[in-house]
Amino acid sequence: MHKTNGNDSAMPNQEYDGLTKREYISALTLQALLSRSDTDFKNAAIDAVSYSDKLIEALNNTDNG
Repeated sequence: MHKTNGNDSAMPNQEYDGLTKREYISALTLQALLSRSDTDFKNAAIDAVSYSDKLIEALNNTDNG
């Protein structure tokens, strides 16, 4: 089974590796958290990284058949 490495580039190209998968997922999650009116802005970035790590862990624990 292929494992997801959060430190791999999310969208690599020949000139620039760009954001890591972990950074990219965290940014998308932070965007979603900040769009909610009940967000605790003080902890939003910490929560986004935590959710990202949990997603990567879950992806690595899923049996892809």
